[in-house]
Amino acid sequence: MKNLFISLLLPVLFLQACVLNQPVVENGGEDKVTVEEDKNVAVKKVQAPDNAVDCEKVGGMWGPIGLFPEPLCNMKTADGGKKCNDADECEGACLASLNPAEEDSVTAGKPVKKEGKCSEWSAIVGCLAFVEDGFVNSIMCLD
Repeated sequence: MKNLFISLLLPVLFLQACVLNQPVVENGGEDKVTVEEDKNVAVKKVQAPDNAVDCEKVGGMWGPIGLFPEPLCNMKTADGGKKCNDADECEGACLASLNPAEEDSVTAGKPVKKEGKCSEWSAIVGCLAFVEDGFVNSIMCLD
């Protein structure tokens, strides 16, 4: 079960690691989240602190997420609910809601042109339709 979770989590972590512009937690008297500026990235991505104290100080929720037993910091995104066509436009992920016919099409390997909404949280679980370049190509289940 742990190997299954890791195999599902690695693509998400890889996508997060590819972002050049990530917030950093500073511990210089006052804890806060800062963002390193980089004009090559469309939207600032959320990087959550790795401990409960810093997580709660920046408004995150500390605890287990999905099936993963180790606690993590889940950060609320500033642009959650905003319309998007790709994750590059969001702090988190760009997700679409599909009707049954669209789900069938995607499951059959036929991409669906769809506008999505930015995720409300940085860490997300469940079976989700990720929007990439204006299309949903697959439904990925993350636990």
